[in-house]
Amino acid sequence: MIKSWKELSIGKYREICRLKEDEDWQWNVLAILNDTTYEDIVNRPLEETMLLSRDMRRWLGDKWIIHPVKRHYLVNGHKYDFRGYPKDITTSMYVDFHNVGRNIPEDTINMLSIFMVPEGKRYNDGYDLEEVKKDMEEFNVEDAMSVCDFFSSLFQVLYRRALKQAQKALKKAKRDGIATEEAEKALKGLLRSNGSK
Repeated sequence: MIKSWKELSIGKYREICRLKEDEDWQWNVLAILNDTTYEDIVNRPLEETMLLSRDMRRWLGDKWIIHPVKRHYLVNGHKYDFRGYPKDITTSMYVDFHNVGRNIPEDTINMLSIFMVPEGKRYNDGYDLEEVKKDMEEFNVEDAMSVCDFFSSLFQVLYRRALKQAQKALKKAKRDGIATEEAEKALKGLLRSNGSK
């Protein structure tokens, strides 16, 4: 049985999140965590099932631990380089990141496949993206969420910096008499939507 977020893969986590929360939810989750079927779980002796359920509740109700990201990961038997540090991010990675959804866990695989690049490869060059996505299904939740948290935080910082730079450029353009009212309104809207002043 899977007994921690570190042991649970993103793929299985997505399966759990897709379950309809009804009276069978607990038994379906146990089936996923034990890599078996619902029928197998409900046909086991009650005492055994209750012990499994207790063990599951001990960790599943807790949030996974976010920890510092590593430079390299072994996922599904393959080595990956984490390319989410500012000096590693290419324009195409940045564009692709902004084109994927932000729904955790559904879009997690797509986000990870941008920043987790097979060892020794360049982003989107010389490897099969679908194979990377299959591997990311097996990435453990704790490490995967740490990576997602890292680059989500990083992009928020980069976005705020870009807005501040745009704000400074607009002030200069206003002083020089070349700023348009539309540009000023657009920047104010972006600043408001970001919570900046």
